[in-house]
Amino acid sequence: MDQIMRMPELSFDYVAAARTSRGILAGLSAVEIHALAGRYQRFLALKARYPEHAIAPTEIIDEMWHLHMLHPRAYHRDCMAFFGHVLDHAPGYGADEATRPALERTFRRTAELWQRTYGEPYAMIGAAHQGLIICADEEEEPAKPGPAKPKDPPPASPHKPASPASFTA
Repeated sequence: MDQIMRMPELSFDYVAAARTSRGILAGLSAVEIHALAGRYQRFLALKARYPEHAIAPTEIIDEMWHLHMLHPRAYHRDCMAFFGHVLDHAPGYGADEATRPALERTFRRTAELWQRTYGEPYAMIGAAHQGLIICADEEEEPAKPGPAKPKDPPPASPHKPASPASFTA
């Protein structure tokens, strides 16, 4: 069976975990958290479908990914079951002007893959980067520094993330 058709199961209680988090997830309803978990699972499935590509999560998917990593046994178990290895995490990529253009290219490519795979937009147009962290299996070459984009306010809905985080899987 095609890996994209098999969504990874999350082996931790993400609703309970979100309730005890300190971020945006703590204020979401159980229905919203379940919907977000579905988007996060599709993000993981996208990486499994395209392992040769670095991918960048939206800000809200980034929040869910962080929540998952805060449960290291579950994160390890889930990654091993779905990928055969743990998705690495290296903070800071895209936070500076030198790496931001590479992050933006990765995010655009992720949005294209998401649209092609799921037939829906990945994130709202024109959103700036927030909460920049990177998780990379593949390194992008840093581009020449460019002007930093202003930050947008947090997304109004977890179902329509407003900005990418800068980590790629």
